[in-house]
Amino acid sequence: MNLVVSGRNFDVHEPIREFVEQKVGKLEKHLSNLSDVRAELTVNKAKAMQDHFTCQITTWSNGRILRAEDSHGDIHTAITGAVDKLSRQIEKVKGRRKHHGRKSLAVNTVAALEAAAHVQEETTAAPTTDLDFGGFEEIVRRKQFTVQTMTEEDAIDQMELLGHDFFLFRDSIVDALHLIYRRKDGHYGVLEPQLPA
Repeated sequence: MNLVVSGRNFDVHEPIREFVEQKVGKLEKHLSNLSDVRAELTVNKAKAMQDHFTCQITTWSNGRILRAEDSHGDIHTAITGAVDKLSRQIEKVKGRRKHHGRKSLAVNTVAALEAAAHVQEETTAAPTTDLDFGGFEEIVRRKQFTVQTMTEEDAIDQMELLGHDFFLFRDSIVDALHLIYRRKDGHYGVLEPQLPA
């Protein structure tokens, strides 16, 4: 297992790195072929003390990506919480596979999943202006990513594994952009945009 531990707004010292290695090492009993793990530890100076530290863990295994995040006033508790959430996600996915018989993502989608995990974020400060936007919110973040080709079933899997409510993908059957989303009733919907004739 290749583990990368990084810190944002602080330096990760060796005892913290060892603690992350110990906790993340327990995930290997759930995922036997865990290849890469990235743990990002952040000090949130603007948040309340009870959420001062955030730990986000991203794993890659057999072409799948899993991500979990937890915040707490104690960094050890944030790390433990993120690992526990990830363990529950893994068990949930394993259970769903056994009960629903969904096929797994093809190994050749590893590049697609890594691209989804490394979405390039560009946070821009809102420009100062004297214009009145009439109560509308301003766009403060843009994300760019590569849209990957996959089936609807694979898109559902990827959306669930990332913990998102929607997922944009190119449908491999009809070769068109589709957006799959989770409905309030627990089922899924698909938006199929069409250009005007």
